Amino acid sequence: GMWERGKALPPPPPDRRGGRGGRGDPMPMPVGNMSGPLPDLHKTENKWAPIKKEDLDAMEIKMKDVKAILNKLTPESFEKLFEKLMAVGIDSPAALEGVIGQIFEKALLEPTFCELYAELCAKLSGSVSTFETEEGQKLTFKKLMLSKCQEQFDKVVEVVNKKKDAGEEDKAEGKDGEDVAKKEAGDADADADKAEKKGEADNGKEGEATDGDKGKATDKKETLDERRQREEAEYQEMMRRKKSLNNVIFVGELFKQRMISPKIMHTCVQSLLQAPPEEDTLEALCKLLSTVGRMLDDDKGRDYINAYFRKIQAMSEEHTSSRIRFLLKDLMEMRYNRWEARRKKDGPKKIEDVHREAQMEAARKAQSSMRRGPSRGFDSGPGDFRRSGGGGFGRSDSGPIGGGYRRDEPPNRRPLSLGAASGQASLGPRGGVMGGQGARGGGGEGADRDRCAP
Repeated sequence: GMWERGKALPPPPPDRRGGRGGRGDPMPMPVGNMSGPLPDLHKTENKWAPIKKEDLDAMEIKMKDVKAILNKLTPESFEKLFEKLMAVGIDSPAALEGVIGQIFEKALLEPTFCELYAELCAKLSGSVSTFETEEGQKLTFKKLMLSKCQEQFDKVVEVVNKKKDAGEEDKAEGKDGEDVAKKEAGDADADADKAEKKGEADNGKEGEATDGDKGKATDKKETLDERRQREEAEYQEMMRRKKSLNNVIFVGELFKQRMISPKIMHTCVQSLLQAPPEEDTLEALCKLLSTVGRMLDDDKGRDYINAYFRKIQAMSEEHTSSRIRFLLKDLMEMRYNRWEARRKKDGPKKIEDVHREAQMEAARKAQSSMRRGPSRGFDSGPGDFRRSGGGGFGRSDSGPIGGGYRRDEPPNRRPLSLGAASGQASLGPRGGVMGGQGARGGGGEGADRDRCAP
């Protein structure tokens, strides 16, 4: 019969086919009443909901517009988006600080576009008006941006100094621990006799202590919250290092836009050289000098650069980390090559630049293939055995495998491995390619017997 809505599903027909593993029972079909309303979904108190623009104040709306403009910034749309950014309205100190914070954060998270953000900062520095605080201090775009860069730059040296101080404290605690251990060892020797008398009691106590230690070890197993805290701390440390290095690149790009003076840049380089030679400071030094070295290495600053690289060379020989050692050596090689990097740094490009580079690459490949010439086939050379008479490879006037000697080559330049005009055997083994036996019967078994006869 027909199945009616509201009734249970009819049982499935018997399946006579065996399963994949043999003759097994088929999977049972669910049987039950499929009608009726579905249960209500569980609703949380803090469910996600899109933020409506009406719920935001004027400053939040302005910052959202600034972020949208920065997300679309490219070399092609630079001028158009700059006009849109100015139209947003940087008309208060709060708006100025908000725009600077947005640009600074984007530059630290996107090092490939640091050059573009630095160019935007240089243009905004000359276009945004100056504001005054309640205390009478003047706020300019350049001053606020450089103060944020300096604050982030100082964190590199501060973190390294903290690590150094923490290491010294650990060493001091280690020495104190050794003294305490020696004292306890002396006390243990003095009480050795008492311990022997109470051996059985001590053994029982040791067993109890061992069980307690096992329980403590089980309790010390990392929980889910502890693992999340550890992973969060590792992520924060990774982001701190990433932002510190990208800030150094951004500072170098601001210097190339003439927003920072050479004197300040020399101060930055010297502070990194004088800091403890840790990975953070040395990697930041390499990033900074690879960005600004070409401009600093002029007639006025060459003496400073020479002094910097003398110390860099000494550190490259002393540092134990191979990664930092090779970074320093690459930096020295870069200066030796007139500040030309071994690998060209990728940056923002216009579409016509990309097309031009693709055409140049295609032309270069075509020119290199024409310079190599057409590939020679198996029978394209003058020494090919299908064109060289009956002797083939074994003839005394044929050249090496695959082409023979050149026809314009003098006789005294011909290969020694193929026999002279006298027809004697060559240096190769008997019956081989160089033993005189032709590929197509130029010298057969009789000729081979004649050569071997006494």
